[in-house]
Amino acid sequence: MVEGEQQCLFNLVAAPCVNAPGGAGNLDTADCYRVEQAAWDGLLNEAYKALHDDLDAGQAAKLRDMQRAWIAYRDTTCGFYSEKARGSMAIPMASACAARETARRALLLKFFAGL
Repeated sequence: MVEGEQQCLFNLVAAPCVNAPGGAGNLDTADCYRVEQAAWDGLLNEAYKALHDDLDAGQAAKLRDMQRAWIAYRDTTCGFYSEKARGSMAIPMASACAARETARRALLLKFFAGL
């Protein structure tokens, strides 16, 4: 994680949730990361719409294709935790991965929208 990500990723939503009483189990931890991902997903959708609204038809089609490729990347990458870890820790690890990748994508789309 780069320094900027450490300031906003997991600190406001997931970490307080995970550190709350009763938040230490793998499924509880995964749920905390899912809540974080949902917040970032909302920001991602806002950034996507802002970017999309500023594009011509050809650019919009490329944006859609780019986004579909990213979704496949995110799902494949984060799904690999269950292949590699093969235990109950894979559940929160995959959820944290999905939240992290969604946050990164939201920030990238916001950057593109500002160009």
